[in-house]
Amino acid sequence: MSSRILAIKASDYILIASFVSSAEKVNGEGFLTLGDVIASKFHLAFSFGRAVRSFKEGRNIARSIENEVICNILGDRQVERALRIAKANKPHFFLLLIGKDLEETIRRYVDFCRRKRLRIEDWPERPDLDLLEKAAIEVY
Repeated sequence: MSSRILAIKASDYILIASFVSSAEKVNGEGFLTLGDVIASKFHLAFSFGRAVRSFKEGRNIARSIENEVICNILGDRQVERALRIAKANKPHFFLLLIGKDLEETIRRYVDFCRRKRLRIEDWPERPDLDLLEKAAIEVY
């Protein structure tokens, strides 16, 4: 069984992510809520790494690291269109938080999930994508 919460470090940024369900609408407080746009944990990690690198090298297209991550996840250079496509409008969605301090970021994430009564679910299984991802990693 794999972990339900993913923590990724890239340079001086930390990303905490999970697939959650909620009976109420969740937004704000610096958290990203994304619909079914993340293919896998590897897809998210790769997109996060690219976004951080583009910020470090001054090649970012978005003003915030959060929006840069969304653009990288979707492979879209139009920020407003990417935000519209990624919008979570179902009771199951991806919840992401980006920070710079690991302990503080984890504490904020856990507190938010408790306060909003979010249920952390297993990541969606996509067997076809898993096969493609493994093949891409072997070639890369």
